[in-house]
Amino acid sequence: APIGGIGGGTIGRGFKGEFCRFQMRPGMYEYHTVAANQFIVTIHNSEGKMIYQKVLSPYNCIPGAAFIWTIENDSDSLKYVGITMTFKNGTGGKEDKGGGCWSEMFSHDVDGQTVSGVQIHQTVNKMPCTYAVAAKHKEGVKVTHMPQFDPSGKGKELWEDLSKDGEFDSPSASSGHKTRTGEQLACAVCVKLSLQGGRTGQAEFALVWDMPNIHFSGKSKKYRRFYTKWFPTDGTGAASLSHYVLSNYEHWEKEIELWQQPVLQDASLPDWYKSALFNELYFVADGGSVWFLADEAENLDIDDPRLEYGHFAYLEGHEYRMYNTYDVHFYASFALALLWPKLQLVLQRDFCDSISEENVTRRSHLYDGKVTHRKVKNSVPHDLGDPDEEPYLLINAYPIHDVSDWRDLNLKFVLQCYRDYHLFKDDDYLRTMWPNSRVVMEKALEWDSDGDGLIENGGSPDQTYDSWVMKGPSAYCGSLWLAALFCISKMADLVGETGVAARYRAILEKAKQAFQKKLWNGQYYNFDCSGTPHSKAIMSDQLCGHWYLRACGITEDVFPAVNVKTALNTIFNFNVMQFRNGTMGAVNGMMPDGRVDDITIQSEEVWTGVVYGLAATMIHEGMIDEAFKTAGGIYHTVYNRIGLGFETPEALYAEKHYRAIGYMRPLSIWAMQHAWEQRKHLVDQ
Repeated sequence: APIGGIGGGTIGRGFKGEFCRFQMRPGMYEYHTVAANQFIVTIHNSEGKMIYQKVLSPYNCIPGAAFIWTIENDSDSLKYVGITMTFKNGTGGKEDKGGGCWSEMFSHDVDGQTVSGVQIHQTVNKMPCTYAVAAKHKEGVKVTHMPQFDPSGKGKELWEDLSKDGEFDSPSASSGHKTRTGEQLACAVCVKLSLQGGRTGQAEFALVWDMPNIHFSGKSKKYRRFYTKWFPTDGTGAASLSHYVLSNYEHWEKEIELWQQPVLQDASLPDWYKSALFNELYFVADGGSVWFLADEAENLDIDDPRLEYGHFAYLEGHEYRMYNTYDVHFYASFALALLWPKLQLVLQRDFCDSISEENVTRRSHLYDGKVTHRKVKNSVPHDLGDPDEEPYLLINAYPIHDVSDWRDLNLKFVLQCYRDYHLFKDDDYLRTMWPNSRVVMEKALEWDSDGDGLIENGGSPDQTYDSWVMKGPSAYCGSLWLAALFCISKMADLVGETGVAARYRAILEKAKQAFQKKLWNGQYYNFDCSGTPHSKAIMSDQLCGHWYLRACGITEDVFPAVNVKTALNTIFNFNVMQFRNGTMGAVNGMMPDGRVDDITIQSEEVWTGVVYGLAATMIHEGMIDEAFKTAGGIYHTVYNRIGLGFETPEALYAEKHYRAIGYMRPLSIWAMQHAWEQRKHLVDQ
């Protein structure tokens, strides 16, 4: 699991426990395995002779970047055991040798509890950043330090010092010299215990980084990370952060156990699902995430939640460098809405504000060369920007299509607004979201060219499946449209706009008839109305709108119940069971003759997050065995076959390949948990 809190940067680890994936620069990943970042064990016998010394690559990590070693002396004689943590400056790249880095020892005491260690002061992309390696003092434990050694050498001075007596000699100075260009710097902290035969002891370490003030590559604005609400903002917080971690990790463990307990003790849930459910949350912290405070220049209203909870953003993926990609967040948002609802609220407020924004910079799109404005007024943006530009100031970093014409973004905004209202019961939130919800629905109505109440796709990949062309009415966008019409009419009622509600309900009734007539074939909803052979494809995501209605607690049948059950059975029998013998989730597109739809790369893919959403729909409809069979294929492929736990890809292929590791959409597994708990509640009633 990667270490680090939400929005404060992360350091990822490999399967052997090595530190190998750094996200110190906001949203930018550097993949370097740093050999100097290690744990070392040194053991001496009762006569003071060293009998064992070794680098320990595998180790256990818990939230808060605390590393707790349990040492068991299963011999019958006294042993002196030293565990040493080493860490170097930088992130493993060329900048590490830029010079100007220095280290110093520190000791921090609060209420009689002492933590000591070494700090490394440096800059990362011209942003001050301090690493701290620390250990907790307690009875029977001796903590010693080596404030500086050369990590580019063999570490002779470190190994020899430890080999003498399993601890470091007192350094001649508490701080090291500043590195020159070409030099690097590392430090070490050792915890030494004396253990009688048959006894156990603990060595408690913390690794923290204090990088309170950040900027993106555009450098137009500076931001303060959210944790500085409680810690210094001037770069002197590493010592207090270390103390906080080592004083609180046991409490965090208990809180995590209490939170996970209802799921872990639910005998009706398969074990693999429990693992996937919690482990997929890695992306909330390790999705290039930033969480920073609002500033006074924003002139936010006094009741705006961003004054208290700031701004939160996470990338579409490690390789898809756009913040809060909205068509994908639509799936992933269940994790935030259920677990960190205030983060979902502030994210939605940022998108709500962006709807009225306009950026008349003209650019040519990669798909068709069409030249349009970067951001069109009265449209939901695709994303809030690229960390390699200037997020929040330059939105819509996505360069492939003109997203102002995408058919799904406006509808997904309305559906999330109503879903959040259903979960939070926040009337102020609903009233705030209502005006722009209506604006984007009126914009979407322009896509109904024949007046039958049902919007049409424009003959391009104008939605989240951005290589899969839809023409005319489509199952995917049509289902989202029907669901959005239902939700906007409910919202209108709630804010007292009864006339508006009646108008949207009238449009919905027309749209339902058109959807049924133009797309239902008796077994499933056709992919689209293009009239091509591929228009008959069975799309795994064809009931996306219905899924959201059920997640909103809506029991009315906007989609005929018999259609829903029949379509789900068709998807299960074809997209799941006739693809890799049901062992790999649901392929996006399947032809009615049992062939995978090969019209485009995306129709041939299995989208991990879409599969979890499909499984959630199945749970809502009582198809429990089918749901876990479908979703189980994702877990066993990602975690057991291809070893991509903690970097789940967006897409899987039938053979050998995958696409877009470290992706946002698989957080939709929390929609399964929402469906499960909602169904249990209905059964209990």
